[in-house]
Amino acid sequence: MVTLNAKQVGKKLQGSTVVEVIVALVIIMVVFGIATMTYVRIINSSSSPKLRLQQQLMVLAGEASSGLDDPQDHTYQLENDIEIQQRVTDYEGSDQLLLIELEAFNKQEKSLASYRKIIQKKSYETP
Repeated sequence: MVTLNAKQVGKKLQGSTVVEVIVALVIIMVVFGIATMTYVRIINSSSSPKLRLQQQLMVLAGEASSGLDDPQDHTYQLENDIEIQQRVTDYEGSDQLLLIELEAFNKQEKSLASYRKIIQKKSYETP
């Protein structure tokens, strides 16, 4: 139970006004919003181990394709719902060079990584 003596009855209690409280809440919300956007941007732009693994797999697939006698368009399906599409085209109209392009996609078809390599066509000359 709260008891008031004679000195406290006529005295105003000190506290914050409604306007001060609202201003403080707005400032806190703005700072929280900025922090949240910064966190999301950092998370989206970070190089996760999974992304690095996909990039290494694409480099390995590109190296393996360049060792083939006749590399062709192909789609690789990986265990972790990642699809790597390989496109092989002549490089800028050259009949001696091939451009191998590899691109990794997740199951939402968002591009995760890409890799390009120019290789020389293997020619087979008969003696």
